[in-house]
Order: sequence, then C-alpha cells, then structure tokens
Amino acid sequence: MMQLKPSLHIDRLLIKQNDKIVYDENFHLGVNFIIGANGSGKTTIIESIIHVLGGDIINKKHEFSNCSNVYAQVNINGRTYVFKRDITNDTSKPPLDIYEGTYEDSQISSENLWSRYTLRRSNNQKSFSEMIFTLLGLPEEKLENSQNITINSILRLLYEDQQSDSDKIFKNAEYPAEKGDTRQAISDLLLNIDDFALLNLKTQYNKKNREYGDLDGQLKQIRTILGSADINTSLSYLRQQRKELELKRLELIKKIENNTQIASDDIDNSKADFKKVQQELSIKKKEIFEKETLKNSTEFDLEDSKEFLESLNIRLDALSASTEISKYFGGIDFTYCPSCFHPLDETNSNKKQCPLCKEDINSNSLSAGFLKMINEINFQKKETEAIIINREEKIQSLNANISILKSQLQDLEHKYSVYINKVNPIDAQKRFEMEKIGYLTSQIETIQKNEQYALTVNNIYQQKENLGAELAILEEKIKALENQREQKRNKIYSKINDFTIELIHNDPSNELENVGHISFDFAKDELFTPNKTSPAASTGCYLKNAFFFSIFLTSLHKDLDVRYPRFVILDNVEDKGLETNRIQQFHRDVIKKSKDSDIEHQIIITARSEVVTDEIRNSGMVVGKEYNTVQKKYSLEFKENM
Repeated sequence: MMQLKPSLHIDRLLIKQNDKIVYDENFHLGVNFIIGANGSGKTTIIESIIHVLGGDIINKKHEFSNCSNVYAQVNINGRTYVFKRDITNDTSKPPLDIYEGTYEDSQISSENLWSRYTLRRSNNQKSFSEMIFTLLGLPEEKLENSQNITINSILRLLYEDQQSDSDKIFKNAEYPAEKGDTRQAISDLLLNIDDFALLNLKTQYNKKNREYGDLDGQLKQIRTILGSADINTSLSYLRQQRKELELKRLELIKKIENNTQIASDDIDNSKADFKKVQQELSIKKKEIFEKETLKNSTEFDLEDSKEFLESLNIRLDALSASTEISKYFGGIDFTYCPSCFHPLDETNSNKKQCPLCKEDINSNSLSAGFLKMINEINFQKKETEAIIINREEKIQSLNANISILKSQLQDLEHKYSVYINKVNPIDAQKRFEMEKIGYLTSQIETIQKNEQYALTVNNIYQQKENLGAELAILEEKIKALENQREQKRNKIYSKINDFTIELIHNDPSNELENVGHISFDFAKDELFTPNKTSPAASTGCYLKNAFFFSIFLTSLHKDLDVRYPRFVILDNVEDKGLETNRIQQFHRDVIKKSKDSDIEHQIIITARSEVVTDEIRNSGMVVGKEYNTVQKKYSLEFKENM
C-alpha cells in the first residue's frame, strides 16, 4: 500500500495496572472492530487510545481510572515509536514519554533513551503536542489569540464519540465556551485549507504592520523630547546653521591665538586649565578607542553568530535525512584504519563493537538521539537568535556613542590648540571671548543633537515608505492565496458532501434518499440536511456517522492533499436506537471503502456483538476477544476480580 503523509496508525496497545498488564492487543491497517456487549469496556479501550495519543479524557470511566498507565506502539510516517502516559484520577494532564523503536526494545532499554514531554513547552524542550506535530510533519498552528492548536484539538475530528449530539461535528462536551474561529482553524489544519504559505504571509504582514506602528511611536517620542522644536527642519538647514556657528567659534579661537598679551594674575589659572584639558583629551581618546574596539569585536561576534545560526538550520534539515541513511545502510565497515591506512585485524572483529575504538555499539542510540537532537538544536536556535538581536542593538548604541564622543574630542582639541599656541596670558577681554566660545560650543552641540534627531526622523520616514510598499505587495499576495484557498475549500467540501450523500443514500431506511446535499459549518459546529425538518434521531445519527467518515475519506484521495493522518475512530455507529440492518449496512460501506483504497490507513470501530455478522467475525478484522458481560469477559482482565 502507498503511504501518504501525515500517516498515523496504532500497532499495539497495552494498559497496565501497576506492573500487571490488563490489556495487550495488536492492531492492523484497514478496519479494526472492537466487539462486545454494552458495558464490557469497548469505550474504555477507545479512551485509552485517545489518552495515550495526548488527548483529554475529562470524565474517565471507573475501570480506566483504576489503571496506572497506557502504552501504545504507533507508526508515524513510517517510523515506529512507543508512547507511554500515566493515568490519573483527577483532571490533571500528565506528561507523555516517547521512545523510538518497538515496545519490546523499550522495555529492555535504559530510561535515558526515553524523552519526556509535558503539556506546556519549556525553554529547552517542546510540549508533547508540539513534538507529535513535529513527528507528523504538521505545522504548529497558532490562533489569532496566540493560543496553539494542540494534539487534543485535532483528535476531536479523528474520534467520533458517544456523548456528542448528532447535529454537532466536534467532540465538544467539555468545550462549552469554545470560539468558532478555533473550530474552523482545527478543520482547516487537518484538511490543509489553512495554506501554510498564506499563514506565513499573514504573519509577515502582521509583523511589518507592527513595525510600521512602532515607527509612528518613535516619531511621537521624538516630538515629546523636542517639545515645541520643529523636528521637520531639514537636515541641510541644521548643517548649514552648525557650520556658521563653527566659523564664528574658529574666528574667536584665532583671535585669542594671535593675542600675545595675557594678564599675569591669570597665568596660574591658565596652566591649571591647560592641564585639565590635557587630561580630558587623553581620557576622551581612550574612551573612543575602547568603544571602537568593542564595536569591532561585537561586529565580529555578530557575524560568527549568524554563521552558527545558519549551521543549526543546515543541521536541522540534515537530521531527518541522516537518520534515514543510517536506517537503510547501517554502520560502516572499515578494512583499513582511516588515519594510517594500516590493515585492520578482522580475525577478532566483534559486530557488537566499533572496529576502531572497540566501544560497544548501542543499536538504539541513533533512534533515541533523533528526538533529543531536535530539542537541542531548536533550543540553540532560540538562544542564538536572541544573541544576534542583542548584538545588533549593541552595535547601534556604540555607533551613536562614538559619534558623540568624537564631537566632544573635537572641542577638546580646539581648546588644547588654544592653550598650546599661547605665549602671553589672556586679559579680561580674552576671557570674555573664551566664554563666548563656550557658549558657541554649547549651541553647536545642541544642533548636533538635533541633526541626530533629524537624521533619525528621515530614516523613520524612509523605513515607513519602504514598509508601506512591502505591506501593499503582501496584501496582493494574501488576496491571491486567499482566493486559491477558497477554491481548495470548495473542492474539499464538495467531496465531503459527495461522500456523505453516497453513504446516506445506502441507508436502508431511505429517509434521506431525496437529499442532494448537506449543510455543515465547522465554525458553528453544525450539521444538517436542508429542507428536511426534524428527521428521526436514528437518522441524525446515521448522517453524523456518514459525515464523520467522509471527512476521513478525503485523506484517502491523493489529489485532495489533506493533512488528516489517515486514522479515524468511530465509537458512535450504534447510537440513538439505530436499527441492526442500518448498522450492518454502514459496516459494509466502511469495509468496502477501506478495501477499495490503496493508501495506508486505519479505522477503529466499536460494535455490539448482536449487530456483527459472521462474515466480519471470520474476516480477521476483529481486535482481541469478543467481550461479554454475562460470561464476565471484559476488555480489562482485572475487572472480574473487582
């Protein structure tokens, strides 16, 4: 059979009460029937599957709560894993342990080959929902309120339970306040209607739109700093104004330099001032040197971090390919030493040891390392991205500080030039002119700051112009992809309708034989037949079964390209007093659709013993024993001792 991704199926399910195994059965591809009388534990098995796959079981049955943990050997996209999850008696949501390999291998392997994932992600590890999404190859969808779609969310469209109403689509008893956008996002994710490219474009658009708003905030902040000053003054005008003041200051400096008479009573003060200027000049040069050295070092570190981030992305992309190569080709046998090319002694070779270092080879190490390496590389990426942002901000700050320090150095050099060329003390007039120089210097520094603000304003306006152009392009791309998405939605919804109509027309009651189309709305959680008022409760149940199974059928058609993982659980087929002949007809339709498909899939159905035909019993589709309350044959072996 052909495998389409994502693909999920259960190979084996075990339920334990402490160290005792109370349930252990193998499942297979295709249709799996769990048969038994009412109250024999069929739904308990289904709830165990949902629980170990990461789902929520709010009202646990007594038998299930009496157990300690559930194991499931699952196949995800062709790789084998073991999921283990503890069972609690309260409403807490225990973590999920994952091992790559078979159940038998997991029981003899060390604990460090298991990876534990909790409900919520930590700084260095994903949540179990995120990890299962990674294994399935599903995008980690985020809603507008920044909440993630979890594995429990998608299980609600893979599992048709007994409690939900027939006119409702989702398993929804414990979600009374759920928003329609959430349900729509879940269905769009599984039916691949969300279009991840469109989601990325919208994410980019929202990010750039926020950047555009941040620029407006920066402009507002500059206006607050300058008060009534005109921030729209052109940069060229400010530069011209600064040059005029610098010329005036230079004229005063030359006038003082040319004056050779200095008051004798000011000589000592002049020397002290000169010494102070020398010290300040030395300190300022040292500060500039240290800042420029730090900037160069930070720029080097920034480039190094970017190269490291790129290497992490390459490692992450290569990880899946490398594990597949190891899986198919195994280890490398060396005939010669790769260092000195001396022939290796093969007479004492041990296949369980490395031919070079003689260390024991652990067959599970590569498999277990696959999960841990994903977590480690993602953690390193997050840290490196944060370091890059920090270093870019640091370089920007250093450039601003260096510019100010150089301006201050220029003023000190002017003062130093004045002192070094004096031959006579300055008189009172000269001191007055020095004060004027100080005033001019203050004005020049103010204008320099305003130049920086003006330059910042110009840059902000340029950035806004560029962002505006980018936002316009993104809007056009989003519109185009939204049109494509709606076309795909119509195509898939039409197929779901056609599959459902085909199934309900096979209903022996013929109550819906004239129905040409159905109405369904995932956001509103509605399912009904137009122009058909108040159908019998059993007919509503038949419609619900047909519709739910039709969603699954879309995953068996390559041209529809959905993300539904070719796995469905039907625990509602016999609800609302559905007659035996109608149940058996639905069973026949499910079996036929399964046999007609060449795509790997798994269907799990619960059924009462009296509605199951001998043909099904003898077909190899039944999982486990046929449970019977009268004969005390229950799905969980400990129950008869309770």
